[in-house]
Amino acid sequence: MTTPRRRFLAVSLTASLPLVLAAALGAADSVEIQGSAAHQTIDCKATPRVVVSGKNNDVTLTGACEKLTLIGTGHSVHADGLREVELSGFNLRVEWVYALTGSEPKVTDGGMNNRVVKVAARTAPDQGGNPAGVGDDGQPLTAAGASAVVAGHADSVTYSSEVVGINGAGLRESYDCAGKSFAISGSGHDLTLRGSCDRVTVGGYGHRLRIENARVIDVGGSDHTVLWVGGPNGRPEILQHGGNLTIRQITADDFAKGEP
Repeated sequence: MTTPRRRFLAVSLTASLPLVLAAALGAADSVEIQGSAAHQTIDCKATPRVVVSGKNNDVTLTGACEKLTLIGTGHSVHADGLREVELSGFNLRVEWVYALTGSEPKVTDGGMNNRVVKVAARTAPDQGGNPAGVGDDGQPLTAAGASAVVAGHADSVTYSSEVVGINGAGLRESYDCAGKSFAISGSGHDLTLRGSCDRVTVGGYGHRLRIENARVIDVGGSDHTVLWVGGPNGRPEILQHGGNLTIRQITADDFAKGEP
């Protein structure tokens, strides 16, 4: 008798090596993301089972995911729909919008200091109970991009699906957000993000960030100083799951002067 073989795709990622595997993902029902400080978006319609291992990976899952498994430390995952989550490690964070069955996904946590949290869709669910822009199959109905009025700006901001990954050590740089997201890892960066960012995700160790405006600031890792001016409705959504963090608001004048 022939035993069926499960199709499985393992992908090794680094921050400097982007993943371009659309055709390969379409041929497998599972995907594993390995390595450290990777930033990737996975379509669960093509690969409904996702494994993330290594450390400090930042992953976005679109559509309806059957099972998410996290192994290692410092991962951050945002998922549209989830049925089951299995955690093995520490300082892991999973955000989900809706559960495929029941009121929440099934969670098995075999680690420490891990969080699985529900986050709201940007607008209300439709009459079928799906988050806005998500169909019955869990797939987005519209392209990415939402608008919001940001403090200090008269015009609305269109958020982009683009994510800028910053790794390494000791960078001193200034970036124009232009609606993009930033994923910052490594150690000892001194960064200024000007304009309006979508989501700023911080991992690693010992960064100093000055952010003019952001929709979400998500800070993990340790020993960071994050200074911000504003966001939609005057302030960003701030998520903290690290240690020894300083996160506080500064004035627009101080930001313009390069202070504090």
